[in-house]
Amino acid sequence: VSELIKHDGDAISLSGKDSSLIYAHKKGSSKVEGIEEEIDLGLVGEVDEINSDLLEMLVDNDYIPVISPIGIAEDGPSLNLNADTAAGEVASAVGAEKLIILTDVPGVLRDPSDPSSLIQKIKLQISYSQFSLQRYYFFFTYTNKNKKS
Repeated sequence: VSELIKHDGDAISLSGKDSSLIYAHKKGSSKVEGIEEEIDLGLVGEVDEINSDLLEMLVDNDYIPVISPIGIAEDGPSLNLNADTAAGEVASAVGAEKLIILTDVPGVLRDPSDPSSLIQKIKLQISYSQFSLQRYYFFFTYTNKNKKS
């Protein structure tokens, strides 16, 4: 947010919990490679609904919403969301013309541990008549590779 402001953007930081921006549900147990039983991933969620009215109000008033991928469950707990999935759900909910994701990874990989498995081109069948807004939404994802666990 501070970088956007430094470059004359009126940015505002939000989490998906703010004003119930992103409703989500807890993700069920998952099968983990190398482990026979399913594992409960804890407070990990999947997007159910986006409060697009809040985003429209901000964008209509020339604010740039910067959203952290935290959702809120109907019964109140915060849920960690996959950032790319949340970005796609937000873009879809507001009818974004384009979704541009800036990241520090080379792209979509067939095998996340193998950088040479980069998928060079992905074709999507989209009817552009469903998009009414002429806006661009940028989402930044960043993995701090220097961070110590």
